[in-house]
Amino acid sequence: MRFLMLTTFYPPWSFGGDAQMVHDLAHALAARGHDVTVAHSIASYRLLEGNGSPPLEPERRDGDVRVVVLDEGLGSVGPLATYLTGRPALMHRRIEKLLRERFDVIHFHNPSLLGAPALFAGGAGVKLLTLHDYWLVCPMNLFTRNRKELCTKPTCIRCSLAHRRPPQPWRYTNLLPRSLRQLDALLATSRTSAHLHAPLERHVRIEQLPNFVHPDPGVLRREPRHFLFAGRLEPMKGPERLLPVFAARPHDALVIAGKGGLERELERRAAGLPNVRFTGRLPLEDLDPLYRDATAVLMPTVGQESCPLVLLEAQARGIPVIGSDHGALRELIADGGGGLLFGNDAELHEALDRVRDPALRPALARNARAAYLERFTLDRHLARYFAVISEFAGARGDRRLAGEARAAA
Repeated sequence: MRFLMLTTFYPPWSFGGDAQMVHDLAHALAARGHDVTVAHSIASYRLLEGNGSPPLEPERRDGDVRVVVLDEGLGSVGPLATYLTGRPALMHRRIEKLLRERFDVIHFHNPSLLGAPALFAGGAGVKLLTLHDYWLVCPMNLFTRNRKELCTKPTCIRCSLAHRRPPQPWRYTNLLPRSLRQLDALLATSRTSAHLHAPLERHVRIEQLPNFVHPDPGVLRREPRHFLFAGRLEPMKGPERLLPVFAARPHDALVIAGKGGLERELERRAAGLPNVRFTGRLPLEDLDPLYRDATAVLMPTVGQESCPLVLLEAQARGIPVIGSDHGALRELIADGGGGLLFGNDAELHEALDRVRDPALRPALARNARAAYLERFTLDRHLARYFAVISEFAGARGDRRLAGEARAAA
């Protein structure tokens, strides 16, 4: 089968787990003999990262995956135009040329700065969009209001200004519902995501398909040495919530791995805390020892997660997770029983004490590992993924594609 992945970010020009999921899915499909093209933006990464990177070839190979850069040489005006208009703007000719290649499956991932939602109308074949975050229903992606709290009542224009982003005029037109009808399905990575996107079911079906971790890192028992936060250092991820807690726990070590807009502020505030260490952003091979030495992975997210890769990576290694008691974190931790939940500082202190219990922690670790094996392996992901493709190909009358996807499943 011929696959096209359209994504704003693709490693190494990316920030988090969503782009890594695109990379891993593309390579998993290519390893199974499928023809895979990934098309992404480099101007968006340069705009948001704030530093330059060398010019890229318009097309290259990443192993068996063909990679196309859609906006090399267009500068920052390209992503700004797509953000404001919801259309491919300066990239439209390059995208139209690519779509003329006739792919069997067009799979959108975080396409906001490629020109979505108008982008969904292009191309033929089965068209899917993975809901890595909440961009379709929240301009700030994760339902964080005013950069500091969970959104419970939308105030989108005021919130956009608080996040220092211009409002998007296209959100106040009928562009989104018209465009969603061009898709076969939205792929929600958790029940929480499906629920928060439920208003869109008037226009397009929503199917559940959790993320995955591959390859399986296995369980290697080591003596716990620290607590670990891994992820973007941004207000929506809540890392600043940890500093006053660990200031009161000088005998507990905290490792913070990642980078982002809060990096300097966090380092300044932690200057007098010898038990807090910053590593910066690390590749997975360097992050792996930090996972394995962790008593627990901490996820104090303020906003709404969807199916965070950090949680799955911890579960795959049999490491308990201590996370915020709302949304997908509550769902994923409670479903598998592989961690503890907290709502405030007092409950976080209690969870940090409880996870050290010599009877409780091994049970949480076993539950975490079992949850990974049951729900979050590559094989389970692909079986469901191909089944969805087969169903929608059959509904389109494409018996060849339906049969190939059914055999692949």
